[in-house]
Amino acid sequence: MRYKWIWSLVVVLIIAICLLIFLPLNEEQRTPSSLPNENQLKKMILETGDVNIKSIFEQMAIDDNHIFMPHLSSDNQYGYSLLEWKKNKWEVTYVTSSGQPLLWKITGGNKSESYFIWNLETKYKIDHLTFFMNKHRNFRSGWGVEFYEPAIQIEEVVSLGDKPYGIHKVTDEWERIWKATQIKVEEQEEDLFTFNNEEGLHFGVKGYDRENNYVEPYNYYENSSSTSSGAKTEYVSILDEWDGEQW
Repeated sequence: MRYKWIWSLVVVLIIAICLLIFLPLNEEQRTPSSLPNENQLKKMILETGDVNIKSIFEQMAIDDNHIFMPHLSSDNQYGYSLLEWKKNKWEVTYVTSSGQPLLWKITGGNKSESYFIWNLETKYKIDHLTFFMNKHRNFRSGWGVEFYEPAIQIEEVVSLGDKPYGIHKVTDEWERIWKATQIKVEEQEEDLFTFNNEEGLHFGVKGYDRENNYVEPYNYYENSSSTSSGAKTEYVSILDEWDGEQW
């Protein structure tokens, strides 16, 4: 009986040690019961991006671990911050006071998604945004060989509705095209036709009012700033009215 009791105690100790070791590894996938309150969020944004926040318009959850927070700064700049659950705590991973459209890449587990995000001043009266995925046409020749790459231009119109800020998920079709292009780039050999980043796929955006007149989707501030602290983002070019292919 004594040996059985000792073995039982050993088994219990082993289980306890395993729990102490492996539970923290899985904690990364856990979400706290609640988000920090608004005052705490303002302090976190200030510490990360040195931006004083007057008000947070909304906390928009993309999933349990990623929150988009459009806000207004103390000097009335429309911007936003990104909140992520990392290392067992909430972290502000990106802060901008410009509000310019940006691509946020969300990865985790088997998921890989991208979202357009923005916060644009209402005074510009932007009714809808047109997002683009573009690739310029290209022609190269040498050593008796000619090589032509056709242009790619895909567009999607997104209505702003009654809010100056928003989130829009990149479609699965766009994701497939983007991934296929990246695979092609990785497989190319170092020769005459070596890939040039400037000739690759890139994202762009245009803004329009209710009458479909072009409006640049950009907040003009003298002292705007952006700070990244771990967020995976992709630049979205502000396109002129006549940029892109005119079909």
